[in-house]
Amino acid sequence: MRRSDLPIHYDPHALRRMSQRSVSREQIEQVVRSPDAVRPAKRRGALRLEKAMSARKRLAVIAEVSRTDALIVSAWWM
Repeated sequence: MRRSDLPIHYDPHALRRMSQRSVSREQIEQVVRSPDAVRPAKRRGALRLEKAMSARKRLAVIAEVSRTDALIVSAWWM
């Protein structure tokens, strides 16, 4: 399954952080589906995905990505 087809699920922590940081589900999906950078996250088994959302803002997303789905763990503006 391609990353663009993966179902995306949200950890309760991620939903709280998204609300606090004004990050929408649509923005998260953009990062997961076409990140500018991907690297291992500090959380074991997770990836840190980053994408430039405008000239001044980058969005970082921590996700546990498997063959069948992606679990969003946290997100923040950089």
